[in-house]
Amino acid sequence: EEVTWNPIDKSAYAVKGEFEATGKIEGLNLEVKTKVSVVEGKEQNIALIATPSAIIDTPEDLGGVAGLNDGYEPESSRDKTHGVWHNWLNRYDEEKNILDGWVSYIWEKPIEVQNVEIYYFQNEVGNFLPESAGLEYLDENGVWVPTEANMTCEADKYNVTELNGIRTTGLRLTMKPQQNPDLPDDASRGTGVIEWKVTGKYAEEQKPVIKDGLKASIDEATGKEEHAYTPSTWT
Repeated sequence: EEVTWNPIDKSAYAVKGEFEATGKIEGLNLEVKTKVSVVEGKEQNIALIATPSAIIDTPEDLGGVAGLNDGYEPESSRDKTHGVWHNWLNRYDEEKNILDGWVSYIWEKPIEVQNVEIYYFQNEVGNFLPESAGLEYLDENGVWVPTEANMTCEADKYNVTELNGIRTTGLRLTMKPQQNPDLPDDASRGTGVIEWKVTGKYAEEQKPVIKDGLKASIDEATGKEEHAYTPSTWT
């Protein structure tokens, strides 16, 4: 008889270990279960399992942060059919200084990131495409650390940046807006993103080194006389 398996969350394949798959045998209405072993975490778009946030979130205005990691493939930088994030309502501080835009992803467990792919938004009058961008990662102390990534901000394509295995639980994309010379009193064109992919996998668990035990072993070894080291001690 044919088995119909229930959908499996993509995150289950991103980490080494085991998970349970369930389904039903067609015609008999019997539930079946099986253990699936992941020998090695598979690199994939782990943005799909991240929690997005931003300098401002306006879901009522083109969709907000929810569209950043919905897996949609934009047709152009003007594609608004599946939601767009932008910071039009938060382009200035209280003193009318231009603000940079930012969006971020947070994961529940440490990840290893190979690259990021960013599809920027640009509307019909040229607003929202950033002038420049930077990328930060969250270190083990919860501090945002700038990377040395060389990032591009081009329309109508994914802008790809290699990160080569950065280990973190969070990424933050910062964007400097272009300025409109024809509007000196309202110059900021804002920033916007349609989709932000992150290729990577859950990081392997790092076992802590017990420093006190290691130091004791070293002290014991250095305190022994030379005659204590016989062939039998090395087996």
